[in-house]
Amino acid sequence: MQKNRRTIVVIGMLVVTAGVVWWMLNRPNPDRDAILQLLQQLESAAETGNADMFESGLTLDYGDRFGHDRETVTDRVMDKAADIGNLDVQLSNIEVDIDSESGRATAKFRVELVGDGAQNDPDAEELRSRRRFVVSVRKEGPSWYVQRADVVYSMF
Repeated sequence: MQKNRRTIVVIGMLVVTAGVVWWMLNRPNPDRDAILQLLQQLESAAETGNADMFESGLTLDYGDRFGHDRETVTDRVMDKAADIGNLDVQLSNIEVDIDSESGRATAKFRVELVGDGAQNDPDAEELRSRRRFVVSVRKEGPSWYVQRADVVYSMF
């Protein structure tokens, strides 16, 4: 009788532990959701050529290794969208790492540009050749903004 009681207690503890682990892995993460929504906003802005929407997703002090600031990176993205025509931006393999204490995050993802002129566009080809974006994101008040974006070569 005692052996059965121990077995039931052990099984009960395993079920509770499995439930807690499942909940921890699947619970909603508002910061992650907000960052994914920000990336979707930037994707949509590039596709539609909406410079104001694109720029509103960037911090005022945006900068990257190419020397772009908020205005120049917005202009470059809008020029690229116009060059390609019928642009469809496709993000994949999105990974988000959040440091809630500092209000900073990093998002990594692949980008593919599809559209009328994408086949002959050198930037679109460059992205197809396993390039990944690494985006630094910063929380300001309740919202997240891109502070820096870089393109890196990915082995995979």
